Amino acid sequence: MTTIKDLSDAKLLHSLAACRDCSDVQRLRNELTRTIRELQAQVRELEAQNRELQEAQRALKRSRNRYAELYDGAPIGYVSLNSEGVIRDINMAGATMLGRKRTHLVGSPLRRYVAPEDQSTLLTHLKGCLQQDQAVAELTLLTSTGDRLAVQLASRKTFTHDAEEVRYLTALTDLTERMRTDALQRQWAAIVESSDDAILGKTLDGVITGWNAGAERLFGYAADEAIGRPISFIIPPERQAEDLEILMKIGQGQRVDHYETERLGKDGRRIAISLTVSPLQDEQGRIMGASTIARDITARKAAEQQLKERDAFAKKVLMSSLNGLYIYDVKAGRDVFINAQCTELTGYTLEDLQSLSGKDFFNLFHPDDQGRIIAHFKALLDTANGETLEIEYRIRTADGRWIWCISRDGVFAREADGSVLQIIGTFLDITERKRAEELRLEYDRRKDEFLAMLGHELRNPLMPIRNAVHIQRKFGASEPKLIWACEVIDRQVTQLIRLVDDLLDVSRIVQGKLALKKTLVELAAVIAQAVETARPFVEARRHALTIFIPEDPIQVEGDSVRLVQVVSNLLNNAAKYTSEGGRIWLSLTRENGEAVVSVRDTGEGIPGKLLPHLFTPFTQAERTLDRAQGGLGLGLTIVKRIVELHGGWVEAESGGSGRGSEFIVRLPLYPDD
Repeated sequence: MTTIKDLSDAKLLHSLAACRDCSDVQRLRNELTRTIRELQAQVRELEAQNRELQEAQRALKRSRNRYAELYDGAPIGYVSLNSEGVIRDINMAGATMLGRKRTHLVGSPLRRYVAPEDQSTLLTHLKGCLQQDQAVAELTLLTSTGDRLAVQLASRKTFTHDAEEVRYLTALTDLTERMRTDALQRQWAAIVESSDDAILGKTLDGVITGWNAGAERLFGYAADEAIGRPISFIIPPERQAEDLEILMKIGQGQRVDHYETERLGKDGRRIAISLTVSPLQDEQGRIMGASTIARDITARKAAEQQLKERDAFAKKVLMSSLNGLYIYDVKAGRDVFINAQCTELTGYTLEDLQSLSGKDFFNLFHPDDQGRIIAHFKALLDTANGETLEIEYRIRTADGRWIWCISRDGVFAREADGSVLQIIGTFLDITERKRAEELRLEYDRRKDEFLAMLGHELRNPLMPIRNAVHIQRKFGASEPKLIWACEVIDRQVTQLIRLVDDLLDVSRIVQGKLALKKTLVELAAVIAQAVETARPFVEARRHALTIFIPEDPIQVEGDSVRLVQVVSNLLNNAAKYTSEGGRIWLSLTRENGEAVVSVRDTGEGIPGKLLPHLFTPFTQAERTLDRAQGGLGLGLTIVKRIVELHGGWVEAESGGSGRGSEFIVRLPLYPDD
């Protein structure tokens, strides 16, 4: 029987028209009702399926959106490449690494952004991925700014949906931080290995886990001899408990700084060391061991011991010194140390001096000396380390006497800012010396007065004697013996006049009365006059005199008479101390803004012990019997003073006895010369 399900719309209508009775109609109505209900159920089912499909589509869209967010938001760069290595897609992180926009990158070959030296690495990487389905490589990318970026490429082979084309899904990982960390670790490892200190690691049980080159040098054991052994093998028996205590503190998270102890070297020697021990923690912060830095302090310990011994020795020396010694504290305003000799010289103990207030202590010094003492003290505050200042003063002793002392003071200690904290001084009682000096001065003054008086008194009778000789020559010219006698008297009178002039000049020098009449002086003329004055004496001893004077004039501001006296004195001195037939050189030169006059001879030379005193009055070398023209030893003193009054200086040089001598005078040139 045909049901309504089997009928089309046209057939259904035809069946309804063909119905002959009511029963057929009713049957058809019932069939139609069932069909409609079935259709409605099918419609509801289709609507439910449609809703499910829509929800699935929405879920798929959300999934795609999440995937896109994850893809673009991933910290790792992702690149999709075709079989030729051309970029088909790239996420935001990848574009950021290359410093370019995605639209610019898509469609361009990846090799365009790879450093030239790594082009072959990229090609090898893609071939390897093609053959093995996946590959990893490290290479350098070039960013848009020209920077070089080290990355890791991790690629996996895939296919397109139709499986006709190969694709590569590549992850780009920035290696900059890892390389920086690796470099830092290598740097720290190099520092540890190159450190002069011993650096070692150990567990909380004391087992050695690390041993650097410094530890090898310090203890003598190679790393493979030490690592894995208990630390106790380098600890002296009596110090084993120290390490247990240190490890206990490390286990509690404490740090041990600069702990001084001893350890044993491979050769059995004891090594003084300073330890710094720190806890080592794992990633969870748990203490897993200890890091130890051991520094060799053997030399420092030896130095400290030597310092202690020197301090003890110095204290013993200070206390037993024959000089008075003291240390004065500037801030406290009193002595903080005096030795036994200081007490013996002054009668005061340290307690006596410390009981005096500042004013009372200062009143121990003579009123006439207090101003100089204040100036001396102020000068000390500006001295450098190692510099000493000297002062002479009078101090009242405990029994009321005034004694003269000489002190030599210097800086003993400074504050952190460099200001003087303490002054150390040594002093000596020079009372007897001062008395002797005073006597020598009431004597020197009288001697100078006597010499001045003697010079004047001797000069008075010399001129009449010389006049008398001239008269005798005039009236007794034909008598040979009388002529000879007159010449002898005249020569001796000339010598006496020279000696008297020297005495008068020295007297003027001592009294500060030697005055100069300065003009513009041509030194060539001075030398000519001096040679003329000294020539008779030089020729009498048959010396060869060589003179050098430059063509260009050399001028100074000075007293020509006194300068002639300087040069003639030096020539006479050279002639006198040079054996007959010797040689003398006289030269004038210009050096470094000075006029230099040199008188050199082949004479007896100057003994080394005499050189420092050569220009002191009445100084002479040991005289011989064949040189009776020694003089009074005043000529060089006069030369020195005249040269100094001209702003110059004179020096003497000699290789010693029998090796000749040279006197050099230096004078400042005239400003326009």
